[in-house]
Amino acid sequence: MNLKGKSILIISNEPWGDVWYSKQNYAFELSRNNQVLFLNPVKKWSPISILTSRIRTTQYSDTLHILDYGNPLPVRTKQLDQWNNKIISKRLRKWIKKNHFNDYIVWTFDPHRLYDAKLLGARLGIFHYVDMYGPEHFGSHKLYDNSDVILATSPKLIEGYSHYNKPTYHIPHGISKDEYIISADQLEKIKLPFKRYGLYTGAIDYRMDFSLVEKALKKFNHINFLFVGPVQLPETNDAAQRIFTEKKYPNALAIGPRHYKELKYFIHLADFCISFLDVKHIPNTISNHKTLGYLAQGKPIFSPVFHAYKELGDIIYMSNDHNELLELMDHYFKKGEDEIQPAKRIEYSKKYLFDKMLTDIGEHLSELLRE
Repeated sequence: MNLKGKSILIISNEPWGDVWYSKQNYAFELSRNNQVLFLNPVKKWSPISILTSRIRTTQYSDTLHILDYGNPLPVRTKQLDQWNNKIISKRLRKWIKKNHFNDYIVWTFDPHRLYDAKLLGARLGIFHYVDMYGPEHFGSHKLYDNSDVILATSPKLIEGYSHYNKPTYHIPHGISKDEYIISADQLEKIKLPFKRYGLYTGAIDYRMDFSLVEKALKKFNHINFLFVGPVQLPETNDAAQRIFTEKKYPNALAIGPRHYKELKYFIHLADFCISFLDVKHIPNTISNHKTLGYLAQGKPIFSPVFHAYKELGDIIYMSNDHNELLELMDHYFKKGEDEIQPAKRIEYSKKYLFDKMLTDIGEHLSELLRE
Protein backbone atom coordinates (compact mmCIF):
# COMPACT_ATOMS: atom_id res chain seq x y z
CA MET A 1 0.00 0.00 0.00
CA ASN A 2 1.36 3.38 -0.97
CA LEU A 3 0.82 5.59 2.07
CA LYS A 4 0.11 8.66 -0.01
CA GLY A 5 -3.23 10.23 -0.74
CA LYS A 6 -4.94 8.36 2.09
CA SER A 7 -7.26 9.47 4.89
CA ILE A 8 -5.91 8.49 8.32
CA LEU A 9 -7.43 8.80 11.80
CA ILE A 10 -4.70 8.68 14.46
CA ILE A 11 -5.84 7.87 18.00
CA SER A 12 -3.39 9.08 20.63
CA ASN A 13 -3.08 8.54 24.37
CA GLU A 14 -1.04 11.74 24.62
CA PRO A 15 -2.39 15.16 23.55
CA TRP A 16 -1.22 17.36 20.73
CA GLY A 17 1.09 20.10 21.98
CA ASP A 18 4.71 21.25 22.06
CA VAL A 19 5.91 17.94 23.51
CA TRP A 20 5.92 15.32 20.76
CA TYR A 21 6.17 11.56 21.04
CA SER A 22 5.81 8.89 18.35
CA LYS A 23 2.11 9.68 17.89
CA GLN A 24 2.62 13.35 17.07
CA ASN A 25 5.60 12.61 14.84
CA TYR A 26 3.69 10.02 12.83
CA ALA A 27 0.74 12.38 12.47
CA PHE A 28 3.03 15.15 11.20
CA GLU A 29 4.96 12.89 8.81
CA LEU A 30 1.83 11.21 7.44
CA SER A 31 0.22 14.62 6.89
CA ARG A 32 2.93 15.48 4.34
CA ASN A 33 1.15 13.21 1.83
CA ASN A 34 -2.20 12.34 3.44
CA GLN A 35 -5.21 13.87 5.14
CA VAL A 36 -4.82 13.22 8.86
CA LEU A 37 -7.15 13.58 11.84
CA PHE A 38 -5.34 13.42 15.19
CA LEU A 39 -7.67 12.39 18.01
CA ASN A 40 -6.58 13.67 21.41
CA PRO A 41 -7.15 11.66 24.61
CA VAL A 42 -10.66 12.03 26.00
CA LYS A 43 -11.52 15.27 27.77
CA LYS A 44 -12.70 15.35 31.38
CA TRP A 45 -16.25 14.05 31.66
CA SER A 46 -19.11 16.56 31.73
CA PRO A 47 -22.88 15.88 32.03
CA ILE A 48 -23.42 17.48 28.61
CA SER A 49 -21.46 14.57 27.10
CA ILE A 50 -24.40 12.26 27.75
CA LEU A 51 -26.39 13.98 25.02
CA THR A 52 -23.75 15.32 22.65
CA SER A 53 -20.43 14.15 21.25
CA ARG A 54 -18.68 17.45 22.08
CA ILE A 55 -16.38 16.79 19.11
CA ARG A 56 -14.28 19.85 18.32
CA THR A 57 -11.64 20.33 15.67
CA THR A 58 -8.57 22.56 15.46
CA GLN A 59 -6.63 23.05 12.24
CA TYR A 60 -2.86 22.56 12.48
CA SER A 61 -2.30 22.63 8.72
CA ASP A 62 -4.24 22.06 5.51
CA THR A 63 -3.71 18.31 5.91
CA LEU A 64 -3.69 17.88 9.69
CA HIS A 65 -6.57 18.55 12.09
CA ILE A 66 -6.75 17.91 15.83
CA LEU A 67 -9.97 16.45 17.28
CA ASP A 68 -11.23 16.60 20.86
CA TYR A 69 -14.16 14.67 22.29
CA GLY A 70 -15.84 13.73 25.56
CA ASN A 71 -16.98 10.37 26.91
CA PRO A 72 -20.77 10.01 27.34
CA LEU A 73 -20.44 8.04 30.60
CA PRO A 74 -18.50 9.14 33.71
CA VAL A 75 -17.21 5.98 35.39
CA ARG A 76 -14.30 3.89 34.13
CA THR A 77 -15.16 0.26 34.78
CA LYS A 78 -14.70 -2.50 32.23
CA GLN A 79 -18.41 -2.58 31.42
CA LEU A 80 -18.74 1.20 31.16
CA ASP A 81 -15.56 1.30 29.10
CA GLN A 82 -17.26 -0.93 26.58
CA TRP A 83 -20.39 1.24 26.52
CA ASN A 84 -18.30 4.40 26.20
CA ASN A 85 -16.40 2.80 23.34
CA LYS A 86 -19.56 1.86 21.47
CA ILE A 87 -21.30 5.22 21.92
CA ILE A 88 -18.36 7.49 21.12
CA SER A 89 -17.24 5.25 18.22
CA LYS A 90 -20.65 5.68 16.61
CA ARG A 91 -20.63 9.44 17.29
CA LEU A 92 -17.16 9.78 15.77
CA ARG A 93 -18.16 7.66 12.79
CA LYS A 94 -21.17 9.91 12.18
CA TRP A 95 -19.07 13.08 12.56
CA ILE A 96 -16.35 11.77 10.24
CA LYS A 97 -18.88 10.80 7.57
CA LYS A 98 -20.58 14.20 7.85
CA ASN A 99 -17.20 15.90 7.31
CA HIS A 100 -16.45 13.83 4.18
CA PHE A 101 -13.47 11.95 5.59
CA ASN A 102 -13.97 8.77 3.59
CA ASP A 103 -12.40 5.31 3.21
CA TYR A 104 -10.02 5.94 6.07
CA ILE A 105 -7.45 4.01 8.09
CA VAL A 106 -7.53 3.97 11.90
CA TRP A 107 -3.98 4.10 13.25
CA THR A 108 -4.11 3.88 17.04
CA PHE A 109 -1.43 4.35 19.68
CA ASP A 110 -3.93 4.29 22.57
CA PRO A 111 -4.24 1.05 24.58
CA HIS A 112 -7.13 2.34 26.67
CA ARG A 113 -10.05 3.17 24.41
CA LEU A 114 -11.63 3.22 20.93
CA TYR A 115 -10.31 -0.26 20.30
CA ASP A 116 -12.58 -1.29 17.42
CA ALA A 117 -11.60 0.20 14.05
CA LYS A 118 -14.56 -1.42 12.29
CA LEU A 119 -17.00 0.17 14.72
CA LEU A 120 -15.37 3.49 13.84
CA GLY A 121 -16.07 2.75 10.17
CA ALA A 122 -12.45 2.27 9.09
CA ARG A 123 -11.29 0.24 6.11
CA LEU A 124 -8.22 -0.91 8.07
CA GLY A 125 -7.20 -0.93 11.74
CA ILE A 126 -3.56 -0.57 12.83
CA PHE A 127 -2.39 -0.86 16.45
CA HIS A 128 1.02 0.79 16.81
CA TYR A 129 2.65 -0.52 19.97
CA VAL A 130 5.32 2.05 20.95
CA ASP A 131 5.38 1.75 24.76
CA MET A 132 5.21 -1.09 27.25
CA TYR A 133 1.59 -0.70 28.35
CA GLY A 134 1.33 -3.91 30.35
CA PRO A 135 -1.35 -6.63 30.34
CA GLU A 136 -3.56 -4.76 32.80
CA HIS A 137 -4.88 -2.49 30.03
CA PHE A 138 -8.21 -3.91 28.96
CA GLY A 139 -8.14 -1.96 25.71
CA SER A 140 -4.82 -3.38 24.50
CA HIS A 141 -6.26 -6.90 24.42
CA LYS A 142 -9.33 -5.66 22.57
CA LEU A 143 -7.04 -3.92 20.09
CA TYR A 144 -5.24 -7.18 19.38
CA ASP A 145 -8.62 -8.81 18.79
CA ASN A 146 -9.94 -6.08 16.52
CA SER A 147 -6.89 -4.72 14.66
CA ASP A 148 -5.87 -5.96 11.23
CA VAL A 149 -2.15 -5.45 11.84
CA ILE A 150 0.20 -4.73 14.76
CA LEU A 151 3.27 -2.51 14.49
CA ALA A 152 5.79 -2.58 17.36
CA THR A 153 8.89 -0.48 17.99
CA SER A 154 10.57 -3.47 19.64
CA PRO A 155 10.05 -7.24 19.59
CA LYS A 156 10.24 -7.05 23.40
CA LEU A 157 6.91 -5.23 23.46
CA ILE A 158 4.95 -8.06 21.90
CA GLU A 159 6.30 -10.99 23.88
CA GLY A 160 3.34 -12.90 25.27
CA TYR A 161 0.89 -11.78 22.56
CA SER A 162 1.64 -14.46 19.95
CA HIS A 163 -1.57 -16.35 20.77
CA TYR A 164 -3.54 -13.57 19.04
CA ASN A 165 -2.02 -14.75 15.77
CA LYS A 166 -2.13 -11.27 14.22
CA PRO A 167 0.21 -9.99 11.47
CA THR A 168 2.91 -8.21 13.49
CA TYR A 169 5.82 -6.15 12.17
CA HIS A 170 8.83 -4.63 13.90
CA ILE A 171 9.03 -0.93 13.01
CA PRO A 172 11.79 0.87 14.99
CA HIS A 173 11.50 4.47 16.11
CA GLY A 174 11.87 6.88 13.19
CA ILE A 175 13.37 10.30 12.62
CA SER A 176 12.25 13.17 10.41
CA LYS A 177 14.38 14.51 7.59
CA ASP A 178 13.79 17.92 9.22
CA GLU A 179 16.16 16.97 12.07
CA TYR A 180 19.19 17.36 9.80
CA ILE A 181 18.36 20.91 8.71
CA ILE A 182 19.72 23.67 10.93
CA SER A 183 18.69 27.26 10.29
CA ALA A 184 21.35 29.78 11.28
CA ASP A 185 18.65 32.34 12.11
CA GLN A 186 16.85 29.91 14.44
CA LEU A 187 20.14 28.86 16.00
CA GLU A 188 20.88 32.46 16.96
CA LYS A 189 17.59 32.62 18.87
CA ILE A 190 18.80 30.06 21.42
CA LYS A 191 19.87 32.15 24.41
CA LEU A 192 21.54 30.37 27.31
CA PRO A 193 23.74 31.58 30.19
CA PHE A 194 26.56 29.30 29.00
CA LYS A 195 27.98 28.22 25.66
CA ARG A 196 29.07 24.65 26.45
CA TYR A 197 26.90 22.02 28.08
CA GLY A 198 25.63 18.47 28.25
CA LEU A 199 21.98 18.01 27.33
CA TYR A 200 19.00 15.98 28.47
CA THR A 201 15.70 16.30 26.60
CA GLY A 202 12.46 14.66 27.65
CA ALA A 203 10.18 14.36 30.64
CA ILE A 204 11.81 14.99 34.01
CA ASP A 205 9.70 12.61 36.07
CA TYR A 206 9.69 9.22 37.81
CA ARG A 207 11.40 7.63 34.80
CA MET A 208 14.63 9.61 35.31
CA ASP A 209 17.52 8.18 37.31
CA PHE A 210 17.92 11.16 39.66
CA SER A 211 20.62 9.40 41.65
CA LEU A 212 22.80 9.13 38.54
CA VAL A 213 22.07 12.74 37.57
CA GLU A 214 23.15 13.92 41.02
CA LYS A 215 26.36 11.88 40.89
CA ALA A 216 27.22 13.42 37.50
CA LEU A 217 26.52 16.94 38.74
CA LYS A 218 28.84 16.39 41.69
CA LYS A 219 31.64 14.62 39.84
CA PHE A 220 31.64 17.05 36.91
CA ASN A 221 30.83 20.26 38.77
CA HIS A 222 32.83 22.23 36.21
CA ILE A 223 30.47 21.13 33.41
CA ASN A 224 27.02 22.60 32.79
CA PHE A 225 24.02 20.31 32.31
CA LEU A 226 20.91 21.58 30.52
CA PHE A 227 17.53 19.86 31.00
CA VAL A 228 14.81 20.57 28.43
CA GLY A 229 11.39 19.07 29.11
CA PRO A 230 8.32 19.14 31.35
CA VAL A 231 9.08 18.76 35.07
CA GLN A 232 6.89 16.47 37.18
CA LEU A 233 9.07 15.48 40.10
CA PRO A 234 8.32 12.49 42.32
CA GLU A 235 7.78 14.04 45.75
CA THR A 236 9.49 11.19 47.58
CA ASN A 237 12.72 11.36 45.59
CA ASP A 238 15.18 13.42 47.63
CA ALA A 239 17.74 13.71 44.82
CA ALA A 240 15.08 15.07 42.44
CA GLN A 241 14.09 17.68 44.99
CA ARG A 242 17.68 18.73 45.63
CA ILE A 243 18.42 19.12 41.91
CA PHE A 244 15.27 20.73 40.54
CA THR A 245 13.39 22.24 43.50
CA GLU A 246 16.15 23.35 45.87
CA LYS A 247 18.49 24.00 42.91
CA LYS A 248 21.42 22.85 44.99
CA TYR A 249 23.71 22.37 42.00
CA PRO A 250 24.62 25.56 40.08
CA ASN A 251 25.74 23.53 37.04
CA ALA A 252 22.18 22.21 36.49
CA LEU A 253 19.67 24.32 34.56
CA ALA A 254 16.11 23.21 33.72
CA ILE A 255 14.29 25.46 31.24
CA GLY A 256 11.02 23.55 30.83
CA PRO A 257 9.61 22.13 27.59
CA ARG A 258 10.25 23.49 24.12
CA HIS A 259 8.45 22.60 20.91
CA TYR A 260 9.72 19.32 19.51
CA LYS A 261 10.90 20.97 16.30
CA GLU A 262 13.12 23.34 18.35
CA LEU A 263 14.97 20.58 20.20
CA LYS A 264 17.45 19.99 17.37
CA TYR A 265 18.93 23.44 17.98
CA PHE A 266 19.66 22.68 21.63
CA ILE A 267 21.12 19.33 20.54
CA HIS A 268 23.23 21.00 17.83
CA LEU A 269 24.81 23.36 20.38
CA ALA A 270 25.44 20.68 23.00
CA ASP A 271 28.84 19.05 23.60
CA PHE A 272 27.22 15.73 24.54
CA CYS A 273 23.84 14.25 25.48
CA ILE A 274 22.64 12.11 28.37
CA SER A 275 19.76 9.65 28.59
CA PHE A 276 19.81 9.02 32.32
CA LEU A 277 16.69 6.86 32.61
CA ASP A 278 16.03 4.55 35.53
CA VAL A 279 16.44 0.96 34.34
CA LYS A 280 14.51 -0.31 37.37
CA HIS A 281 11.50 0.98 35.42
CA ILE A 282 11.32 -1.86 32.87
CA PRO A 283 9.99 0.16 29.88
CA ASN A 284 13.16 2.29 30.14
CA THR A 285 15.28 -0.72 29.20
CA ILE A 286 13.82 -1.01 25.69
CA SER A 287 14.66 2.25 23.87
CA ASN A 288 14.61 6.01 24.13
CA HIS A 289 12.71 8.06 21.55
CA LYS A 290 15.26 10.90 21.81
CA THR A 291 18.28 8.79 20.82
CA LEU A 292 17.91 9.20 17.06
CA GLY A 293 17.69 12.97 17.46
CA TYR A 294 20.99 12.99 19.33
CA LEU A 295 22.63 10.71 16.76
CA ALA A 296 21.34 12.86 13.88
CA GLN A 297 23.50 15.71 15.18
CA GLY A 298 26.46 13.37 15.71
CA LYS A 299 26.50 13.84 19.47
CA PRO A 300 28.09 11.48 21.99
CA ILE A 301 25.40 9.89 24.18
CA PHE A 302 25.84 8.53 27.70
CA SER A 303 23.10 6.16 28.75
CA PRO A 304 22.11 2.84 30.28
CA VAL A 305 21.99 -0.14 27.94
CA PHE A 306 18.78 0.05 25.92
CA HIS A 307 17.73 -3.22 24.27
CA ALA A 308 17.27 -1.50 20.89
CA TYR A 309 20.82 -0.08 20.93
CA LYS A 310 22.81 -2.77 22.74
CA GLU A 311 24.87 -3.47 19.59
CA LEU A 312 25.86 0.20 19.21
CA GLY A 313 28.69 0.29 21.71
CA ASP A 314 30.96 1.77 19.04
CA ILE A 315 28.89 4.98 18.76
CA ILE A 316 26.99 5.20 22.10
CA TYR A 317 28.59 5.11 25.55
CA MET A 318 26.45 2.70 27.58
CA SER A 319 26.51 1.03 30.97
CA ASN A 320 23.95 0.11 33.63
CA ASP A 321 26.61 0.59 36.31
CA HIS A 322 26.71 4.18 37.56
CA ASN A 323 30.43 4.24 38.32
CA GLU A 324 31.32 2.70 34.98
CA LEU A 325 29.16 5.17 33.05
CA LEU A 326 30.66 8.10 34.95
CA GLU A 327 34.13 6.78 34.12
CA LEU A 328 33.17 6.65 30.44
CA MET A 329 32.15 10.29 30.70
CA ASP A 330 35.35 11.23 32.50
CA HIS A 331 37.45 9.54 29.82
CA TYR A 332 35.56 11.35 27.08
CA PHE A 333 35.98 14.73 28.77
CA LYS A 334 39.73 14.18 29.19
CA LYS A 335 40.62 12.33 25.99
CA GLY A 336 37.81 13.10 23.53
CA GLU A 337 37.03 10.55 20.80
CA ASP A 338 37.94 9.63 17.24
CA GLU A 339 36.97 12.44 14.90
CA ILE A 340 35.06 10.00 12.66
CA GLN A 341 32.51 9.21 15.39
CA PRO A 342 30.04 12.07 14.69
CA ALA A 343 29.77 11.07 11.02
CA LYS A 344 29.20 7.42 11.97
CA ARG A 345 26.34 8.45 14.27
CA ILE A 346 24.70 10.59 11.61
CA GLU A 347 25.04 7.81 9.04
CA TYR A 348 23.44 5.30 11.42
CA SER A 349 20.50 7.58 12.24
CA LYS A 350 19.62 7.98 8.57
CA LYS A 351 18.70 4.29 8.38
CA TYR A 352 15.57 5.22 10.31
CA LEU A 353 14.20 8.16 8.37
CA PHE A 354 10.41 8.31 8.52
CA ASP A 355 10.28 8.10 4.72
CA LYS A 356 11.82 4.63 4.97
CA MET A 357 9.66 3.61 7.94
CA LEU A 358 6.48 4.58 6.09
CA THR A 359 7.63 2.79 2.94
CA ASP A 360 8.28 -0.35 4.99
CA ILE A 361 4.88 -0.10 6.65
CA GLY A 362 3.22 0.37 3.27
CA GLU A 363 4.93 -2.75 1.93
CA HIS A 364 3.77 -4.76 4.95
CA LEU A 365 0.21 -3.53 4.43
CA SER A 366 0.37 -4.44 0.73
CA GLU A 367 1.48 -7.93 1.70
CA LEU A 368 -1.37 -8.18 4.18
CA LEU A 369 -4.00 -6.87 1.76
CA ARG A 370 -2.40 -8.58 -1.26
CA GLU A 371 -2.41 -5.33 -3.20
